[in-house]
Amino acid sequence: MSAEGTEEGSGNSAKPTLPPVRKEELGGWEKHTKGFGSKMLEKFGFKGRLGANENGVSRSIEVVVRPAGVGLGYGNFKESSTLKVNKIIEAEWRGIEYKDEDEGNDAGICTCTNLPLSLNYLLTYIYLDKNGVKAKRKSSSTIMIDEVSRSQSWKKGKNNSSKVLTTQDFMLKQQEKYNSESTYTESIIDMRGESERVVSAYSELSTSKETMRPKLGQELLYNLTLMIETTENSVDKWSRTLVDNKKSVETLTRQKENLVRQIAIDEPKVDNLSDLFAILNRVNERLVHTPDKIGMEDIMRLLHTLYDQYTEEFKLFGLISLCTGLSDHIFVKLFDGNWNPLLPETAQQVNELIKPWNNYVEELNARNELSLASQASKLLGDQLIKYMLPVTSRVLINHWSVVEQPNECAAILTILQSNIPFHSFQNFINSVILPKLTSAIEQWSPSTDEATAAHLWIHPFLPFFGNSLAVIYPDIRRKLNQYFNKWSPAEGTKAHHILVPWKYIFDDVSMENLLLRSIIPKLVVGMRTFIINPANQDIATFKAVMEWGGVVANSHLLCIFLGEFFPKWLRTLSFWLQNSVPSPNLYKDIRLWYLGWKSMFPEHFLEDEDVVKYFTVALDMLEATITGKTADFQLISDYVNGYFSSKDYFYYLQSKQIVPNTYVVPEIKPLKYSSNETFKDVVEKLAADNNIDFFLTPKAHNNNQLYSFNKHLIYFDNNVIYKKIDDQSEYEPVGLQPLLAMSML
Repeated sequence: MSAEGTEEGSGNSAKPTLPPVRKEELGGWEKHTKGFGSKMLEKFGFKGRLGANENGVSRSIEVVVRPAGVGLGYGNFKESSTLKVNKIIEAEWRGIEYKDEDEGNDAGICTCTNLPLSLNYLLTYIYLDKNGVKAKRKSSSTIMIDEVSRSQSWKKGKNNSSKVLTTQDFMLKQQEKYNSESTYTESIIDMRGESERVVSAYSELSTSKETMRPKLGQELLYNLTLMIETTENSVDKWSRTLVDNKKSVETLTRQKENLVRQIAIDEPKVDNLSDLFAILNRVNERLVHTPDKIGMEDIMRLLHTLYDQYTEEFKLFGLISLCTGLSDHIFVKLFDGNWNPLLPETAQQVNELIKPWNNYVEELNARNELSLASQASKLLGDQLIKYMLPVTSRVLINHWSVVEQPNECAAILTILQSNIPFHSFQNFINSVILPKLTSAIEQWSPSTDEATAAHLWIHPFLPFFGNSLAVIYPDIRRKLNQYFNKWSPAEGTKAHHILVPWKYIFDDVSMENLLLRSIIPKLVVGMRTFIINPANQDIATFKAVMEWGGVVANSHLLCIFLGEFFPKWLRTLSFWLQNSVPSPNLYKDIRLWYLGWKSMFPEHFLEDEDVVKYFTVALDMLEATITGKTADFQLISDYVNGYFSSKDYFYYLQSKQIVPNTYVVPEIKPLKYSSNETFKDVVEKLAADNNIDFFLTPKAHNNNQLYSFNKHLIYFDNNVIYKKIDDQSEYEPVGLQPLLAMSML
């Protein structure tokens, strides 16, 4: 409660003057000390009340801690505002006299009237005067503090070895004090007689035998009743015990029967385990003393016997794993430091070693024991990974020559591939084999001896890598392209033998690009420089070109002969007929020459419409010469010269759906240019004559400047035009005729 609150409650009335505080009332507890605190406060002007004007409280406000969970107004709990000390402080601060209306409950103690008298007595001590009026009330803690204070045993220097006051002595002392100060009255109910009666003292209770004597027979009746009730309780108790015992006996009997049955079931198993343990002990003794006499076949035969005789125990205890421990010494002996996987007989040794194991796996599969077969196969793979793989890796990395020993390594890889897990095998070949192959490709040159051709030592590893070996194909194509750039068909069939093995290894797009870039231009040049001489004919170049029929598409090869061979062949025949004297021998020679060339072409060539036209023109020329008619040699000019301007090449583009079938091939005017002009200048003139946009772009490909030919990106390399393939980043060679046709669509 504050001063402001008091002023508001009393309106504008002046606050009364508070009486001074007596010094002896201030800090009365300091009588036990030297009073240092009061002395210090007096030096600062403190006179006993708070406030600058000495109009505050002179003592601290006491509080009462509310028990946990107790709400406001619950029960008889005394709030701090009802304490006598706080009421005195309030009355003093207001300047009025305090009137003690109720001195009984000033300590804030919750009285419990429903407790036994002895407990209530322990909680509080009530003193009554002679008239029975309540005189004074103290809490037990107050009494104990007063007792301790009067004893002064806590002071320094006092003898504190006084006797400890026990609870019993304290209660007796309080009882004596209570008896001496007041008279206590309590009610006693006597229920020993026929009816109950209430007395106020124990002295009023009668102890005579007459009063306590029961009626005649009542005691006997009571005893009989007591005996009957006791007997009935005993009978009930033992009946329940008997029922429980019967149930226990039944339960134990059933358990005994179950145990007997289980013993009958387990007894053969115990015998089997004993026999099995004896067998394993004998095997262990042999393994310790004579391990060299235990071979892989002996181990598999042992597992076969154990499975047949002790199938359940074999599966339950995983006896299939015995093959690992029993075969360790065999693998250690074979794959020692001197084992070389690159020797020709090495693969055979490993196959003979693991053959009994694989046969056992197949036998388990035949018995439909798939789980055991899988475990046995995995254990074999673990053994090979543990003992064979490290030695193989070391030898292959340090001593293996890829070019000279491909088949020996492939034989070892075949064994590993079929016996170790897939991921382990892939990690092995990717970390050991692939780097060696890549290094060998970098050092390989196609121009060397055919015995070291790349396909001879690359193809044996295709079954192991599959498509993942494609990472080294670009390097192989690059090497082949470098070789074919220097190759000429006049050199023979070596290039054909080098490239044929890769026909079905490279993908179709890559193979076709390689042919268009490196082979077909060479074949065109070969046929263009091929000389047709009836007197002394050399057909080596012709055969070399024809041999590419299994690699180069028939359409390409047909266009080469239509553009480069047949026009030259007709001109040779025309010159021969015009510059020779007609005679039977001449016609006979021409007939043989004609049939000889015709027999050198395959059937699908001879069935082509344009080829038929060429041979028909040749017959017409020969017939005109024999009959003496004037031959129309102008027919020769109807057939264009050159592979890249051949109409059949344009038909090939139509078959690839590069240009529509209904499109009419535009005619190219004869190209005339001086020696000072470049091939680019010729193409630029061709674009101008056909109203096609041709201009320089800021882009480049492989250091070659790119040009736009009516939105087609092209570049020039050795007088060959390369056009960008739609939706791809690669370029392919193209002739002027197809390029012009595609640009005018």
